[in-house]
Amino acid sequence: MDISEPLLRSAAANFPANAKPNLIVGDLNRIRDYGQSYDIVICVSGLHHIVELESVLKFVHDVLAESGEFWSIGEAIGRNGNRLWARDYEVANTFFRELPDRLRQNRISGNVDDNLPDTLDGQVYARQCAEPARHAPCIFEYVYLARPDSMIEDVSVYKARLRMGEKLAAKILRLRPDHGIDAVIPIPDTSRTAASSLAQALGVPMREGFVKNRYIGRTFIMPGQSERVKSVRRKLNAIGLEFRKKNVLLVDDSIVRGTTSKQIIQMAREAGAKSVYFASAAPPVRHPNIYGIDMPAAAELVAHGHSEAEIEKLLGADWLVYQDLDDLVAAVAEGNDNLVEFDTSCFSGEYVTGVEATYLDQLEFARSDEAKSRRRQPG
Repeated sequence: MDISEPLLRSAAANFPANAKPNLIVGDLNRIRDYGQSYDIVICVSGLHHIVELESVLKFVHDVLAESGEFWSIGEAIGRNGNRLWARDYEVANTFFRELPDRLRQNRISGNVDDNLPDTLDGQVYARQCAEPARHAPCIFEYVYLARPDSMIEDVSVYKARLRMGEKLAAKILRLRPDHGIDAVIPIPDTSRTAASSLAQALGVPMREGFVKNRYIGRTFIMPGQSERVKSVRRKLNAIGLEFRKKNVLLVDDSIVRGTTSKQIIQMAREAGAKSVYFASAAPPVRHPNIYGIDMPAAAELVAHGHSEAEIEKLLGADWLVYQDLDDLVAAVAEGNDNLVEFDTSCFSGEYVTGVEATYLDQLEFARSDEAKSRRRQPG
């Protein structure tokens, strides 16, 4: 089980001759019994994408052969791997205790466990199957994906974002010491932390200029450009008095497709802003992520193949400023001296495991809006 269709196909093609892989492409949250049994079910960094965890674990139980095994494998590069949080453990353990003893025997201790084998005395237990060549956590976790109250690699996400704001403010002061900004306005919600420290460093008030509709999800993963454009207007409402006749600096955690940013800049102008500046707490996203984040195809990224001046024009901003990659890395690494490398592939195009161009071409095809639209068609 994996979230990458191209990777599934690549793995199936490289199985030894005596193995018979069965490739099924579908939604893990809607997986069903296809009437076959398996000697091994392998889940590669997929559990943290599953909503209906009980259903998937029941499926695994139902399709395993009498002496079958379930392998859950996580990686040291990229996202969280198969890390279950406290509430998820409760759900998983409720199901786990219903399994027969043979499936609950711990291969390390030899005992029959009442809880999942990777929870011993309240501690996370893991068995390393291979020596990692490089330890490179995904830096995009700190920028956007993680909650601000998270601790990743002993680094506070909240403090890392505060430092991102401080470093971005220092860049603004270098480039435009007489910036003339009247108010710093965060794009809800992820950018609030960075915007607060940025505003403080600039000596400018931070104001809440947008009210968020809590019932609209993250727009950058929505299928189809038209749906994303409509959702931005449904997702945010501008507070006119915070924009009227002001030079405002809008702050977002990152700019992916640019759909949200372009619409928000237009909304600020409609609300009466005199000038609209835009700041990204992350560098330009120019490349797809291949380690667990379903980012758009490269051609759909607004920064792909464009200079910052061109992006500024495409978004309709009076001025656009991005975080420098070195400053982003420094902002995160400051929290843990042992962190010497990050996966920054979506910004730099440098993949820590290496990647073949053919794989990126396959990914481009699979992740494009056109391909996703075809998969949604009935039949």
